[in-house]
Amino acid sequence: MSSAVVLLSGGIDSTTALYWAKERFTKLYAITFYYAQKHSIEVEMAKITATNAGVEEHIVFNVSLNELCRSALTSPDLEVPETHTVEEIEERGIPPT
Repeated sequence: MSSAVVLLSGGIDSTTALYWAKERFTKLYAITFYYAQKHSIEVEMAKITATNAGVEEHIVFNVSLNELCRSALTSPDLEVPETHTVEEIEERGIPPT
């Protein structure tokens, strides 16, 4: 019996990784990090995805990133920028996400 642990954010990439692992391993475990991100809907989607995929256990860890960095994803006073192209990133710099 083989097992896998998948880091499941609730986004499309980690959901794809979870279902890739589901095809290859008999037992799946999922880990999600809630870090007070503005897009916390992904945490709820991770819970739904883990249930639908039939993982053995899904653990959601609450962590604080405030000591490490300031990010538009977690700081209420910073807006999440709408950057769509490489040219925009080159012009404006790397977004604070």
